[in-house]
Amino acid sequence: MWSPVIGSGGNTLLTAVVLHSSFVTVFVILKSPVVTFIVSFAILAMVIRSIEDSLASDFYFALSCAGAMALAIGAAGASEYYTKRRWLSGRSVTLNNEGMIAEEKNGEKAYFTWEGHMSLVKWYIRLSGYRKGGRERRVQSDWYCICCQVQQDEDRFVAFSYMPEEKAGQFIGDKWFVELRPGEYEQNSIVRRWLSPPKRPEIPTKVLAGKQGHFWLAERRRWADGMEFEEDDFFVLFNELDRRVVD
Repeated sequence: MWSPVIGSGGNTLLTAVVLHSSFVTVFVILKSPVVTFIVSFAILAMVIRSIEDSLASDFYFALSCAGAMALAIGAAGASEYYTKRRWLSGRSVTLNNEGMIAEEKNGEKAYFTWEGHMSLVKWYIRLSGYRKGGRERRVQSDWYCICCQVQQDEDRFVAFSYMPEEKAGQFIGDKWFVELRPGEYEQNSIVRRWLSPPKRPEIPTKVLAGKQGHFWLAERRRWADGMEFEEDDFFVLFNELDRRVVD
C-alpha cells in the first residue's frame, strides 16, 4: 500500500468529501445529462440528415438518440465526479512536519503537533446487517467504512472513508482495528422496519460504559460530524498518523 512521507517543509492538503443536500446532488447530476442529451440529439440529427444519399440519414432519429444517450451517460458520470471531487467542502486536513491542522467550513481550526501526546482510535464497520440511512445508502452493502479518531488535549476530529474489501484489507486485518456491528443493537420490530425511516441504532448505556464504549462514542461523532475522505486521501492521512502517533 502506498505510504507517502511528508517532505521537509512541505504541506499536504487533504480535502474532505463535500456532502450536499439531496436537492443539490439530484439537480447537478440530472441537469447535465438532460441538457447534454437535448443538445447532442439536435446536433447529431442535423449532421446525419445533412448527409445525402446515405443509409444513415434514413435512420437519423434512432442514431441520434443512441449517440445522444451515450454522451448523456458520460455527462452523468462526469457530473458526479465533479460534485464529489471538485466542489470545495470547506473542510480539510493539512499535514506537515510539525503536525496537522483540521479546518472546518466556518474557518475554525484544530491544531495537532507530532511532539505532543496524541491518541488514535481505530475501528471499522461492514455496511450490512442493519438498515442504512443518510449518506451510507449510496454505498454498496459489501463495502466497509474505515474510521479513525484523533485527539490531542481538547482537540479531536474523526476521519473515515468507504471502500471495498480489497482496499479495506489493510485495516480490517490490523489487530488494533475494532469491528463495530450496529446491527446487533437495531430494533427489528415490524413497525420500525417498515414504517419508520432508517436511523442509527441506539447503543445501550451498558455498552457505552463497557470495553468498547469509547469506540461507540467515537462512532457517534463520526456519524454526526466526521470528515469523509476519498480512499487515496484517507490512505495518506492514516498512514501518516500511524507512522507518527505512538499511543
